[in-house]
Amino acid sequence: MKLFRYRLVLIEVTVSASIIFVIFSIHFTWNYYQETMDLSIETSIYHDMKNSRLALKNNEQSVKCMNCSHVVSNQSILIKTCPDYPPDLQGNLEMPDYVRELPPSLVELETKYQMKRNMANNCKARHKVAIIIPLRGRVLQLRSLLAHMHPILQRQQLDYTIYTITQAGNQLFNRAKLMNIGFSEAVNERKYDCFVFHDVDLLLENDKCLYWCPNDEDGPRHLSTYLDKRDYEIHSYNLEFCVSNAHKNMSVKVFGGISMFTEKQFTSVNGFSNLYWGWGSEDDDLFLRTWKKGYRVYDDSSRACSFQMMQHDRERRNEKNILRRLLIKHALDRQNNEGLNSLRYSVLSNNKTSIYTNITVDIGRPSARLRQLSLKFSYDKRSVRHFSCFQSLLWMSKNLIKETSW
Repeated sequence: MKLFRYRLVLIEVTVSASIIFVIFSIHFTWNYYQETMDLSIETSIYHDMKNSRLALKNNEQSVKCMNCSHVVSNQSILIKTCPDYPPDLQGNLEMPDYVRELPPSLVELETKYQMKRNMANNCKARHKVAIIIPLRGRVLQLRSLLAHMHPILQRQQLDYTIYTITQAGNQLFNRAKLMNIGFSEAVNERKYDCFVFHDVDLLLENDKCLYWCPNDEDGPRHLSTYLDKRDYEIHSYNLEFCVSNAHKNMSVKVFGGISMFTEKQFTSVNGFSNLYWGWGSEDDDLFLRTWKKGYRVYDDSSRACSFQMMQHDRERRNEKNILRRLLIKHALDRQNNEGLNSLRYSVLSNNKTSIYTNITVDIGRPSARLRQLSLKFSYDKRSVRHFSCFQSLLWMSKNLIKETSW
């Protein structure tokens, strides 16, 4: 009887404990569910409010791109890349008459134009181009070129910078060395896809002549093939030079005026020679360097790249280089040791404006020995032209290869 009573009490205690456990479990589960629901609701409300604020902010700050189909926000700017071919080119242009009418002043040009960086007519430019112009004086021609080229380059949707490299002092002009300096300064400033070496007196007649480079695998381009001064005819001539001390003749086309290289191409040919003081043959030297490295120079076959040459008097300190034919003879012998890798100069000023960057430089002068030889040969030009390869090589080794002056 007692045993039965103990068992009954034990059963009652067990049942009571079970009931209490179930009640506590239900209470705990209900509280946890309530807290979870409250947190979920608060989180949902927070995200809804955040999304609403973002939508309102984007709606207020977004701007519509004129030539693009997307919306650009201040937080995440997604600019459409410019088309492969610029849509607003005009073709043949009405050429300005800057002989009868003065070009706009530099101040007027600054208020009207601005060089494009990264953007071109509200789209991302496909090509970054540095245009390098050797200069001394010729301000009217520079104003004419800037007024003419800025609208063209903007229609071509380029990210571009125009550099004028101004030679200080009154020594003989050295166009080639100024080109090398322009390349060196531009490379140090930013990454460009293409470098255009451009004379200041040439005005493009058709904006479908595109100012950008082909790939590195393609050769450099010569733009100024067709000039009004040459009746728009391609001119070629025999170029005499030495290869491995053997005399060679090559029929070449004119390579002066405007040429285009990628950074890799111009570096691989070691740039221009720095030894051409005065007028003439620095472009022939560059052509030979390009040929020696296996590049094929591309000319415009569509005749779109035609140019008008602005009339001007030759600068007094840019007379013909008497020694140019002698320098050409051994251009290839000097190529690896003289050019970009031997360039020396001092920057006197670097003035950046919205329409161009002018860098004024001191490039030194030809050595006293070179000036004496130039004076000597000016009285007997035949002695230079008729040097054999061996004679000219001997002369070069004695007088130019060991040249230490700038």
